[in-house]
Amino acid sequence: FFEPDAVDADSQLTLWQSHRYDVRAPAAFVALHHERADAMTVEGPSLAPWVERWLRPELRRTEQFALRTADHGDQGSALLVDRELYLTLRDAAVGLGQSTWSRSVARKVTRFVDDIHRHRQPPGAMVDLHIRNVDNNQMVRVRVQRDPARYQL
Repeated sequence: FFEPDAVDADSQLTLWQSHRYDVRAPAAFVALHHERADAMTVEGPSLAPWVERWLRPELRRTEQFALRTADHGDQGSALLVDRELYLTLRDAAVGLGQSTWSRSVARKVTRFVDDIHRHRQPPGAMVDLHIRNVDNNQMVRVRVQRDPARYQL
């Protein structure tokens, strides 16, 4: 989910995905798309108008916020960031590995990335496919076109 040594980590989020057939951690990740950092917004919780009138601001307890993509109009993807997810991402930023992540955190981030991918299917366009082997830290880039299927090395 997080690539601390990325050259452009401040300007974009690389959308890494993996696939596996067993419970072991995957050795390779694939990225077809990036989400621009300036196309993402952070939104605080919004309460129903009657709750805002009834509950004084000092009594409101904020326990999560949403990281939302802005490029997809009304179908923007959102990641609800609660305390557990925030602490996990903070730990990942300093290099703590996936073995410390809970299943619920992994599912939240995976759903978010998958949802962004659903909105990013440009027909007929050539895109860069990045393949990263996390065991030996090697990376390969291949240009692919999904429909009709083609590739360039």
